[in-house]
Amino acid sequence: MNKIAIYGQYLQEDSLTTIASVLKQLHLRDCDVYMEQDYVSLIGIRLI
Repeated sequence: MNKIAIYGQYLQEDSLTTIASVLKQLHLRDCDVYMEQDYVSLIGIRLI
């Protein structure tokens, strides 16, 4: 299983849709993605 960390300082309002899409694809490829809770809320994805 791959592990990926995404740091909030790289997130920008205009890229949130793209990042959410990429996160979904990573999840489908059995990757663990780590993010700060504040940024998970900003993107609007649900943690499982």
